[in-house]
Amino acid sequence: MSRALNTIWMALQDAGLMAWQVWWALVLGFAISAVVQAWVPRERIQHALAGSGLGPVARATGLGAASSSCSYAAIAIAKSLFQKGAAASSALAFQFASTQPRVGVECRFQSWCGRRAAEAAGARARQAPGGR
Repeated sequence: MSRALNTIWMALQDAGLMAWQVWWALVLGFAISAVVQAWVPRERIQHALAGSGLGPVARATGLGAASSSCSYAAIAIAKSLFQKGAAASSALAFQFASTQPRVGVECRFQSWCGRRAAEAAGARARQAPGGR
């Protein structure tokens, strides 16, 4: 029994240390998402991040790299951008630039933003030069 309690204690210590190391990224990411939702006008996001092409994706990539938030916070920010009118490709570029690219991150984004985001991203990929 003592060995099991020791294992549980060690697991709780590791979880606490990990939370201590990443709390700032979570707080920063969710604060940025709140600012986007509350104070950034839809027109400004649409002007900068809507549409296809290199410009919106490059701007989103730069913003994502500057935010350097954790993957959950990056998804919240990307969702806020998408809801305010950013193209799905721009929201995904933001998300992948701010986190380590993983398939799981894209799946969470698509589940949070819905089928519309996945369909829009797929349609843009097919319309791009060299697309299917």
